[in-house]
Amino acid sequence: MDKNSNWPQWPIWREEANDLIHEVSTSGRWTIRGKSTGKRTMESKFCEEFSEYIDVNYSLMTTSGSKALELSLESMGVQPGDEVIVPAMTWIAPVTSVLNVGAIPILVDVDVDSCISKREIAKSITEKTKAVIAVHLHCNVANMDEITRICNQHGLKLLEDCSQAHGALWKGKQVGTFGDVSVFSLNQEKTLTCGEGGIIATNSKVIYENAIRIRNGGAEEIRNAKIGEYEMKYEGQSMCSNEAVSEFQAAVALSQLPYLENLNRKRRMSALYLNNKLLEVNGVKPFICEKEHVVQSYYEYGFLLDEDLLAISNVNEISEILSNQLGFDLHPTDSPVYRNEMFAPESRSRYAHYTSSEAFIEQKTKFYPVCEYLHERLIVFHHSILLSDQNKLDKIISCIKHNIESMRRTI
Repeated sequence: MDKNSNWPQWPIWREEANDLIHEVSTSGRWTIRGKSTGKRTMESKFCEEFSEYIDVNYSLMTTSGSKALELSLESMGVQPGDEVIVPAMTWIAPVTSVLNVGAIPILVDVDVDSCISKREIAKSITEKTKAVIAVHLHCNVANMDEITRICNQHGLKLLEDCSQAHGALWKGKQVGTFGDVSVFSLNQEKTLTCGEGGIIATNSKVIYENAIRIRNGGAEEIRNAKIGEYEMKYEGQSMCSNEAVSEFQAAVALSQLPYLENLNRKRRMSALYLNNKLLEVNGVKPFICEKEHVVQSYYEYGFLLDEDLLAISNVNEISEILSNQLGFDLHPTDSPVYRNEMFAPESRSRYAHYTSSEAFIEQKTKFYPVCEYLHERLIVFHHSILLSDQNKLDKIISCIKHNIESMRRTI
């Protein structure tokens, strides 16, 4: 991932994974779709430990965070033609998942912390609105008190996208426990990873059973299956597809989970150190969460450029200069959905229900001021850099300070 191997690399392989993978390879069961061996699957072990970690009743794994979003929407009962409110500042996956279930994404602006705005949610609710997706983004946590209040008031389903927020807390409670259902990504870049994968977490038995059936290609789970029998039963009640992970992926995830808290703690300490040092640099400011009751989980560390710098340079140029000098990738935050080249619903005929809708036409002309503000100013880098020692963190500060102050002298 990084340009220079002197910086911490990600992901980190754990020796425990070797034993777990060997256990899978010799078990005769490489997937949950295999016959029972009389032992619990790696997936069931991981899901139990993850459920205990965030304190929910049910968890299941699927092929990706993107697929977890899609399955969650369908499991909550989102139907074709329903509207789902989504932040415009996010990766395209939440919006694409809405399209994939035949619903209409309604893009709304975010607050200055980059998370979905409660005011914009309230303004965008119509008789067609079925759900809200709250994305915890850029190491910040959406205002879950207000968002859950609005959803409860209007009878809306709430889906939390925690793909960048494993282990973050809101008022002492884990993110992923406020909505009807939540999703976590396990891809290689995330703070908890098995290469590729996703997690669906919920306290609802109905949503869990729906998600299991949809993920398992329509099959129902069979409990207490005998050795040599399948633990799934196909009854033709639903037409679905197979979105299950392999036991090898589950084994890797299981080996990673025990290390998450300590790594999160190290990242937070490094981020606090960088924040304090960047406050002394004229021209930039750390992208600090202003909510005292939030415990952050860092997927990306970010800082904002002052407006006067934009008169002589831009976020792309400054990111490139810093990347080349430091030897790791600093880059502007992902473009808002409506600016993202990867968001091209016109390229897929299956999304005609959206591209022919009033919502799509409005999105083409609507202005999202906070998204634009962040798009022009926010520079981020990967969480692995926060695992560096203090000498390396000082190098980051020195590089930013030198370049920013040099630019300011030309203003």
